[in-house]
Amino acid sequence: MFRKAIVKNTLLLTAASLGLRSVSILFQSYLTRVIGAEGIGKLHLAMTAGAVAMTVGLSGARVAAMNLTARYFGRGDMPAMKQAIARCLCYSLFLSLFAGGMLSLLARPIAGRLLHDPTLSPALILLGLTLAPSCLMAVLGGCYTALGKVRTLVAVSAADRLCSIALTMLWLNLLPSYDLTAVSCAVIGGGAICSSGAAGVLLYLLMRDLRSVQAAKGGSCRPFLQLCIPLALSEYLRSGLSAAEHFLIPRGLRASSESYDYAMACYGTIHGMVFPVLMFPCALITALSDVLVPTLSRMNAQNDRPGIRAVIRKSIAFGIAFALISAAGEFLLAPWLGQTLYSSALAGHYLRLFAPLILILYCDALVDGMLKGLCEQAANAKINTVTAALDVLLLLLLLPRLGIVGYLISFTVTHTINFAMSLSRLIRVTRSPQPLKRDPLQKSERQIRHTENRSGAPGHPGRTGADPAAKSA
Repeated sequence: MFRKAIVKNTLLLTAASLGLRSVSILFQSYLTRVIGAEGIGKLHLAMTAGAVAMTVGLSGARVAAMNLTARYFGRGDMPAMKQAIARCLCYSLFLSLFAGGMLSLLARPIAGRLLHDPTLSPALILLGLTLAPSCLMAVLGGCYTALGKVRTLVAVSAADRLCSIALTMLWLNLLPSYDLTAVSCAVIGGGAICSSGAAGVLLYLLMRDLRSVQAAKGGSCRPFLQLCIPLALSEYLRSGLSAAEHFLIPRGLRASSESYDYAMACYGTIHGMVFPVLMFPCALITALSDVLVPTLSRMNAQNDRPGIRAVIRKSIAFGIAFALISAAGEFLLAPWLGQTLYSSALAGHYLRLFAPLILILYCDALVDGMLKGLCEQAANAKINTVTAALDVLLLLLLLPRLGIVGYLISFTVTHTINFAMSLSRLIRVTRSPQPLKRDPLQKSERQIRHTENRSGAPGHPGRTGADPAAKSA
């Protein structure tokens, strides 16, 4: 049964996410006009290097914070919950400072050898110096989601995103010229300043709410380490493979007899223009997935198997229906969206090519959230790692020969396999042969209750059978 909290928090997160994504797409459209598709591609590659550093800075801390907070909060063990949150924050702070420092030190070779544009090294240095607030913001977001304080998280996140866009645009308007170095530093610097403020606000509010709780002293780090270490190791590999995918795409397109500038323009069009529009409706699925993580974690701790199966069955049915509607809408509107948002017929063409894959992408995002809620992070990370390695192999084989068609084939094959493996794992974990069918255990329980009501069982007086003792009295 869908609980009211799930529906309410999902709708709240979706409304905020849709609004922020709309603003982000408009901002991306503005950046496209400023630095062009090629510049967007190079900026996206720089952000990919930053994403690898952020993976090291988090090392599973966000998921661990979400699961442990939900687990202890569900049991009412507030001291243990406060201790777990403190451990997650300290762990992420230490690793993010280390990862950010390494990114800043290696900025010049990364910009020169991987990005083929040394002018991006100042942006990478700035990205490394401001990595810690972004990591802390992610960990605190996991805590607030687990505590059910979605309104606070939405308000702070919305203010963070809107302020960063406003500050970046103000910074850009003060620039004498729109060169790539200045624009990338403005984008990264504006986001970093606002992320620091948002993380500070969330931390202050959390400390204020928990100041009367005395954190547990001592205690085993085993639950924390059991979540973080396997997830961190697998995320390192998966993030490295994902970064390799991104760096291989422009190189592979260039090897297929295209110029480097054209290859970067194609890469920027797909990843900087098409994918934000493609995943725009997924805000609803992402919100539902985030809400399901602590919900399923609490139900799993209580061993509520029928309830888990009911939530999963209804969530998947909803996800499939929503994905079908979104795929049909974007397929039909693709040329208009590409022309309206980016004045690019090529963006509309690529959007129409990728639109049918929405069904797989959205449902896979939903299933991944469910697996995290059921403490299947390690299995989920293994699946993502295997498919990422397969994607790298296919890109190496297909891109130089088929160009952009090879990328589309690789993307389709690997994401289909990923979804099939994740869904198979979810079915095995929940011990339900077909999660879309009604749970037979729930059906039998309803039949038993109905029979008790009809027969007038003790404690459940029915309409046709009264208690004999009460009747004689």
